[in-house]
Amino acid sequence: MKYKFRSDLKYKEPVTINISHQKHMMCLNESSLNPFQEIRDALLQRLQSIPLNRYFNPVTAEMKKKLADYCNVQEDYLSWGNGADEMLYYIFISVRENNSSHAVSLSPSYFDYKSYCDAVGLQIQFLSLDPKFDFIPAQFLALTKTAKCRLIIICNPNNPTGNLFSMDKIK
Repeated sequence: MKYKFRSDLKYKEPVTINISHQKHMMCLNESSLNPFQEIRDALLQRLQSIPLNRYFNPVTAEMKKKLADYCNVQEDYLSWGNGADEMLYYIFISVRENNSSHAVSLSPSYFDYKSYCDAVGLQIQFLSLDPKFDFIPAQFLALTKTAKCRLIIICNPNNPTGNLFSMDKIK
């Protein structure tokens, strides 16, 4: 069997992010506080009993059950990943059906939404935020009124603007 790879990937450049490292990196969701001192002893004791070289160990199963109970959902409704980047990638790749599939987002917003779309061959359309970093829902929804729209993205609080959209506006 001969495999055919996506031709659009042949000419894609690697995504590079050049952000100079600062003392506080809020744009990367880093905390300026170090909680380690508060939990160090308990964490170290717990880590000694965890087989870190094994996937889906009993700690993971216990955590998944507790989280499912807390959220009042079945355990198989939860997905695990190595951080937000991996989970976002899974979402973007899972909604792409073909070359005309697209996502809709606001702009400016989290820069990697476009990177993920590019990586999986998903088109993306943007609605620009107004000068007060807000948007009109009817204009946003107009971009989604096609079967080709497979994903709607609203970053809240928005990154990089930091503004919060009201729950009414999101609904």
